[in-house]
Amino acid sequence: MFMQLRVITIFLFLTCSVVTFTGYVIAGEFKTNRDKCGPEEGLVRIGITGSGKAWFYEWSAPGLKLTKKQKQEFSTVGTAPSGAVYAGEWDEKAAGIPQNFLGVDFRLDAPFAVSLDGQLLVTSVYPAHGEFRLSSSQELALINRNNKRLMVTFEAWCDVRSVTWAPSGKHFAVLLNQDVTKKVWKGPLDWWANFIGTTISYYTLYAATYDLQGKLLCQKRLNEKLSIGRGYLVWEAAKKSKGK
Repeated sequence: MFMQLRVITIFLFLTCSVVTFTGYVIAGEFKTNRDKCGPEEGLVRIGITGSGKAWFYEWSAPGLKLTKKQKQEFSTVGTAPSGAVYAGEWDEKAAGIPQNFLGVDFRLDAPFAVSLDGQLLVTSVYPAHGEFRLSSSQELALINRNNKRLMVTFEAWCDVRSVTWAPSGKHFAVLLNQDVTKKVWKGPLDWWANFIGTTISYYTLYAATYDLQGKLLCQKRLNEKLSIGRGYLVWEAAKKSKGK
């Protein structure tokens, strides 16, 4: 009887451990093997801004490289380099699809991006009557602009901040931000904000690549525990070697 109880106890412990670990991985608490990979082609340029600071990266197959750091934040609306990136307000002419494409219960909105050949659109999806300015979306839709066909909708594991297409149109990249406010040690500035009735939110940002089925291919953790926590990304083609 004692041995049976011992076996059952061990089994329950292992089961709980596996479930807990899986939950942490899904929530982004543990780095998975995807964090060691790189873009499937070319180079992804990334700009991240926090409170009073900014960081700029180049992400390629060899890894992530910090190219510049500055003591000044920037506005992500209209500042991203060229590359079919739309990180500002919804532009139906640029998107090529009406905002109510998914029906009366949903609204297509920024951030969104059109593939370089103009065939595909990846866009954020919101509730039709939601407050866009007060929240971010985790849901994305992939739409064929030529035949006006919905290819797939899926949810990223945290909020979407920016999207961009690979030059080939076979993949796209997403800038994600995870709200980690509850896990950050609070200092005097946070106490003062709470005293006057406001809160300071903190985010950890990730760059991730997906295929045309909405499957996560690669993910890289970027800046952690930033207040504000916004940015952009642009996917560029690989530079040709001299003599080729």
